[in-house]
Amino acid sequence: MSKLGFTEGKYVWSLSEIFNSTEFDTVEDALKDATQDEGTGAIVNIGKIKAVDIKSLINTHRIIDDAQEKVYDQCGEAAEDFLSDITEQQEAEIQDVFAIAFEDWLERNHLMPEFYAVVDIKEYTTKENENGNHS
Repeated sequence: MSKLGFTEGKYVWSLSEIFNSTEFDTVEDALKDATQDEGTGAIVNIGKIKAVDIKSLINTHRIIDDAQEKVYDQCGEAAEDFLSDITEQQEAEIQDVFAIAFEDWLERNHLMPEFYAVVDIKEYTTKENENGNHS
C-alpha cells in the first residue's frame, strides 16, 4: 500500500459502482474473494485502481485568463497585451510548475486524495471451480 492508502494498478471488486474491497494483485484473486463473499452466480465488477491525476486539476489557461483580467482591472488598457503571446511550450512549463506546487501543498497539509478512480472495469459472474469450490 502506498502513502495514499491504496496502490495504483491493483484490482478491486464491487457489486455496484462503489468500489471499496480489499486490493488484489490479479483479477482472479479479486474474483475469488468476491465469490467467497457473495457465493456463486453473483454479478461483480472488477477494475483497476488509478490515482487522481493531480496535474489535471490545474487549469493553467484559466489562471492566465484570470491574471490578465485582474491586471487589466488594475492598470487598464496599458495591460491589454499582458500574457497574450504565451507559447504552448511556456504554458506547458507553467502547468508543470503549478502542478508540482499544488501537489507539494496537498502533501504538506495532508490533503492528498484518499480515494481513487477505478478503470478498465469488467463484469464477471462468480462460479464454482472444477473442485466444487467457489472461485
